[in-house]
Amino acid sequence: MKVDNTSICQQIVLSGAGGQGLGTGGKILAEAAIFQGLNATQSQTYGAQARGGASYAEVIISSREILYPLVERADLLLTLTQPAYQKYKSSLVPQGIVIYDLNYVQSEPDGKTYGFNMLKYMRERKNEKSVTIFALGVMAAHWLPVKKEFILAAIESNFAENVAAINKQYFLAGFDIAREFFAGLM
Repeated sequence: MKVDNTSICQQIVLSGAGGQGLGTGGKILAEAAIFQGLNATQSQTYGAQARGGASYAEVIISSREILYPLVERADLLLTLTQPAYQKYKSSLVPQGIVIYDLNYVQSEPDGKTYGFNMLKYMRERKNEKSVTIFALGVMAAHWLPVKKEFILAAIESNFAENVAAINKQYFLAGFDIAREFFAGLM
């Protein structure tokens, strides 16, 4: 993953189960990258049973032209379920980062995996559908090349005003939790 002002190229996989907003999260992330002046592609798939079945979204963000629209080797993997982790972990580049749910995924600790209580946080708020929005906040704090104001703008453009306001709060909560996590490590 290269993240600087002159050359950005990041391949991202958002994975979990249907109903967790992975497709919407991928769309928002790609749109935010475009708002920022970057190039982006987004694709998604989900199992035959939309809610609860396997689901994932892919996003490529680049400062250059994107010649192939699908993720070949992920730089960043969000995984919200154990089956998704098992399936997509092998798609990571050697230095790839895994962001996972602490309560639903058992990862191999290797210094490149970071767990957060994402689903628990959203279940406490009775809104599991927005877990990917919360996760985008976590990822934006340290790993995404897209600035948070552009992600907030994309959230605003994808939801009705009242839903956008709530989702922006979830995004910012994820962002703050990840910032606090890393501040505690220093």
